[in-house]
Amino acid sequence: MKKIFITLTLMTFSQFSFADNPYKVLDKSFKDTPGSVNEIMESSPIKAQDGIGFCYGFTSTSLLETFRCRELGLDCSKPEEALSTFDVTSYLKPKVQGLDEGGRASLVLENYKKTKSPIAREQCIPFSTLVKQEGSANVREKKGMNYLTAKWNEYKGSNNKKPNDCITCLVNDIRKNLSNLGTSNEELAAAFANATLLEEFLYMAVLPKECLEESKTAKIPDFEVNSFPKKITDATPEAIQKKIESLLLSNTPVEIGICADSGYTPNCAGGEGHSIALYGIKESCSSSECKTVVKVKNSYGESWQKKNNNGWVDLAELVKSSLSVGDFKNVTWINKPGAEIPDVEMKRSK
Repeated sequence: MKKIFITLTLMTFSQFSFADNPYKVLDKSFKDTPGSVNEIMESSPIKAQDGIGFCYGFTSTSLLETFRCRELGLDCSKPEEALSTFDVTSYLKPKVQGLDEGGRASLVLENYKKTKSPIAREQCIPFSTLVKQEGSANVREKKGMNYLTAKWNEYKGSNNKKPNDCITCLVNDIRKNLSNLGTSNEELAAAFANATLLEEFLYMAVLPKECLEESKTAKIPDFEVNSFPKKITDATPEAIQKKIESLLLSNTPVEIGICADSGYTPNCAGGEGHSIALYGIKESCSSSECKTVVKVKNSYGESWQKKNNNGWVDLAELVKSSLSVGDFKNVTWINKPGAEIPDVEMKRSK
């Protein structure tokens, strides 16, 4: 068990390829049990990470959006209520705000809670900023991210290159190729001059300071961060599934870390780790068995949702894949401080 625990501690959830595993869509012989469907309607629209490894940031953003809309009586479907995934993702580490490919939603939420800072709105800093490079026909690539990374490496002289000490030249290149960046030339120059890490540079280069002004940010009501399991003895498929069922039946959305590798091996490769959000639960039965089905909100975008039964997949398979990446903080959720989530059990037909 110790070996599995260490694996999870080092695990990062950055998977961004389209994978069929572990999403098991039930065949047509299964029918929904009448009255069993419980879908959380306060979810914000589906977003797409488009090749950038911020899946953990997308699920964190989704949980924060739902919590904020509930507490403040807002409509999460409205674009103006969307939070900036860039800004939320930047709270992965406690001391440096940066954009890291690979991380954990629980860490983002725990670190952000300590700051109580407003979050920039998506409308001010669209995620598409780092997706499409000017002149590219294929928007499902992180060309903008790759371009900024290349310019940072050129400035720092990585890969045995001679450093380019002309910041103005680098800024002009970026402006020419990424004209949709909201940051000014002065802000881009400051990012080169002041950042010490690539992750920090990306955050500074993408997020205009004006997006952090009070009129363009959203305040998040105080919340608690909870994760399960917290001890190895509770790291069983039965316990994790029961916890997820109870949370979803209590209208609490859940983040779960899974392994998108088809083998679900105990040492799931870091690049195969993925973070998803669950926003619904129901029972579906065939003539011989019943299964618990949950609705996945995946940062693979609308095309993935349509391909996978609008996200409704077998919960047991997700739990199985989650245990393959470790036995600690498999699922994470947020709620009002001091609020207790009641233990609710699924009503089984068979």
